[in-house]
Amino acid sequence: MKDYYFKVGNKQLSRTFFQKLNVLIVLFIFSIFNVLAQNYENVTITSVASGGGTNNALFNATSPTIPTLAYVRVQQLTGGGTVRINQNGDNFEYWHDAGMTPGIPNNLTTMRISFLRADGVTLIPVNDFRFVINDIDGPNYEAIATGCSSGVRFTATADPTNLIIDNVPPDLNAIGTQNEGGGPTSRVMYEYNDIATLVYDIYADDGWVKIFDLNYNNFTISNPLYTVCLNDADGDGVNDNVDLDDDNDGILDTVECNGNNPDGDHDGDGLPNYRDVVDNTGASATYIANADGSVTNYTDANSDGVPDVYESSADSDSVANHLDLDSDNDGCSDANEYYNLATADGGDGGEYGSGIPVVDGNGQVTTASYLGSYPNVVSVGTSSTINTQPANQSILSGGNASFSVAASGGSGVTSYQWQESTDGGSTWTNVVNGGIYSGSSTATLTLTGVTNGMDDNRYQVNITETNFVCANVVSTAVSLAVLI
Repeated sequence: MKDYYFKVGNKQLSRTFFQKLNVLIVLFIFSIFNVLAQNYENVTITSVASGGGTNNALFNATSPTIPTLAYVRVQQLTGGGTVRINQNGDNFEYWHDAGMTPGIPNNLTTMRISFLRADGVTLIPVNDFRFVINDIDGPNYEAIATGCSSGVRFTATADPTNLIIDNVPPDLNAIGTQNEGGGPTSRVMYEYNDIATLVYDIYADDGWVKIFDLNYNNFTISNPLYTVCLNDADGDGVNDNVDLDDDNDGILDTVECNGNNPDGDHDGDGLPNYRDVVDNTGASATYIANADGSVTNYTDANSDGVPDVYESSADSDSVANHLDLDSDNDGCSDANEYYNLATADGGDGGEYGSGIPVVDGNGQVTTASYLGSYPNVVSVGTSSTINTQPANQSILSGGNASFSVAASGGSGVTSYQWQESTDGGSTWTNVVNGGIYSGSSTATLTLTGVTNGMDDNRYQVNITETNFVCANVVSTAVSLAVLI
């Protein structure tokens, strides 16, 4: 095909040049999308405020999305030897300078990173952060670890990688196996939700440096393979990746996630669906091989790192519903609302039944039927408020008496159930219409033709909402005096 040329200034550029340029632009846009695809805030180290070259350095720092951020403090907490912390471009480096006992685990120090306000002391509000640590070599002299309970979402490596990832709690570790010159195969990424400070375990012999990239502009990882901690959220002995009820509330995870599979891996990138907000389907041969085809949706409209289908409730937190014992945060457990039974959770923590649930090999509570109604679980319920309490009544024998209550509010259809006690209020029985009783399920209970034997009977009303099983509000107990 004949090529055509275009003049730009004093240069002639071919059509082929522009076609290649278009491809590069598309690839650039695609790479930027992947860079920013998961959920984190960029941080840039601008200069050293104090302590550069020591084991306790304070850096001036900025972030385009965190206006309160002014400083980042990096400090050694424990361990021997000489540690030096320096600025490295717009990153920082943590250097085991001298005096370390060689070999893992003997060469361990712990390091804390704190994101601070302008006073250099007060932590900023919690945010989401990503760190890429470069050049973890080995064998047996470099590694890094973070606690599974630290707020870490995942770690990620290149494909292929020279790092060994250990995701068995309590830590998420990256261990070096090769001595190389800082290439992608020795990099590891950690991403965190809702933190303002965190601690790393740093393993390195004398002379080994780790550079921390906080804005993902120096040490990128193409098509990263993600790993999450091998958690057992409900502590039932069945790991979340195979547990069908991750919080033991008697509701299947797929029900709590709108038919989606939270622990599957639709695109094969290593992230469970409920933590994955980017569809990487087909982006690499490894992704294609690992994809399980599970149902999910990647939309994350509120940009909290959890796809909306896994937290579609009214509490506006970032806890996925299949891990949340009160998904709508209305004070009524998911178990109670799903089974429409105020005692379904046994009143001892929100899991189904009383005590520690017994589960089967799939992590399902053996005493739960898993048959219920889900809408109320994710819809905030509220109780009625009693504005006017019933009053004591004194009536001549054979006369008529009535007890009334005035209530307002409540999230559903308000229901009334009057109750009667013949033993001074020790026990209560629901009143049923018939005989002398009428209006037992209304705001006013009427007694027609009271008898002498009803003297000193007590009455109260239980007010409930159709969509909130925990909404019971009981009125003041009042008495009936039958005069002779």
